[in-house]
Amino acid sequence: MRYFLLACLGSLYLLLIGCNGAADGSSLINPTATPTPTSTPISGSNVAKITVDSGPSGVSGALNIPYVSVTLCVPGTTTCTTVDHVLVDTGSTGLRIMASALNGVTLPAQNTPASSGSAPVTVPNVPMAECYQFADGYIWGSVAKADITIGGETASGVQLQIIGDSSYPTVPSGCSAGGSNESTVADFGANGVIGLSNIVHDCDTLGACDTTANTAFYYGCSTPSNCQATTMPIANQLVNPATLFATDNNGVMIVMPSVGSTGAASVSGSLVFGIGTASNNALSGVTQYPTNYVGFLYMGIGSTANSSGFFDSGSNIYFLPSTVASACASGSNSAGPDFFCPNTTLSPTVAIAAYNTNRSPSTTVTLSIANATSLFSSGNIAYSNIGGPNSNPGIDLGFPFNYGRSVYVGFNSGSTPGFVAF
Repeated sequence: MRYFLLACLGSLYLLLIGCNGAADGSSLINPTATPTPTSTPISGSNVAKITVDSGPSGVSGALNIPYVSVTLCVPGTTTCTTVDHVLVDTGSTGLRIMASALNGVTLPAQNTPASSGSAPVTVPNVPMAECYQFADGYIWGSVAKADITIGGETASGVQLQIIGDSSYPTVPSGCSAGGSNESTVADFGANGVIGLSNIVHDCDTLGACDTTANTAFYYGCSTPSNCQATTMPIANQLVNPATLFATDNNGVMIVMPSVGSTGAASVSGSLVFGIGTASNNALSGVTQYPTNYVGFLYMGIGSTANSSGFFDSGSNIYFLPSTVASACASGSNSAGPDFFCPNTTLSPTVAIAAYNTNRSPSTTVTLSIANATSLFSSGNIAYSNIGGPNSNPGIDLGFPFNYGRSVYVGFNSGSTPGFVAF
């Protein structure tokens, strides 16, 4: 997950990191928002509505962020709260909710498990917290448990992270080394995130914390200000919550309408749970591309997929090699160098291939990259043709890829990696 918010000055957009001011785009030149497109509603108990809009209260400058609502209940009770504007992220794993969005509902805190010979825990039997690092910063908070409902799907006893829990105000240095703290709604751009990547548990497939304490993941806290990194058995890690549903638990499908070349003021679409489990989520008219275990495919600019890349609904632009287009200029009347500003709209080709020996199946897709400064002058929020230079190797096909498509993410199953289909 990596995304941008409208920054603190004029029409400048920046990385989510470090923007704490309030800006609503009112200084943009002649905003003329286009009508909001709507997609044909998908019905079914396995469907949740996706909304791309200006974000929850306290957020300024939301851009291409897909939101859903999630209901959380104290396990086994009817003490519940519904949290809106939860980011749909196919690039991370686990449910993470802002403490400020719980509306006073207290969910039962979790302790680190007891240590055993088969699952040693380096800091056992104390309150549990987690650090979670994204490409643009980190979040910190305690671990709790809730019964959840999203759309018509339910799961009981789901572990989740409570972001910005005031009971744990001291962020360990090993966590804060991950960049800027995004543990508030204003900095994060959402009331939480539902991580629906193909990775089932949030660090076991990387071998990152189940046998070795890792400062980027789990902590045991003997006191609120004394938290130490700890190993965490797979069974006690946060999990992709959709894998806990009774039947529609093997993947998700994101369905969005197309948007015009100047964007849209807001967009509604569908998050469909399950793949091939109901009449509304069949793998029909699409090609399935197997990924590796952490969701990567082979990708490249042009006709050859000679590098790596991934699909990520939590990235709100296309992150592409800097050679694709010139970056925007710096300054209050420009989108800034984190975005592309070609003189004319470009149509770069991206080669995509399965992550296997034969790199088969494979295809090419043509993207559209417009001048970000010109786009933002419309005052819109949803754009299918917005991109920027990737500071990391490879290609990140963010949420703009979803407009006008049905995109499937199949979860890992045991030792078998998942897939992307479109």
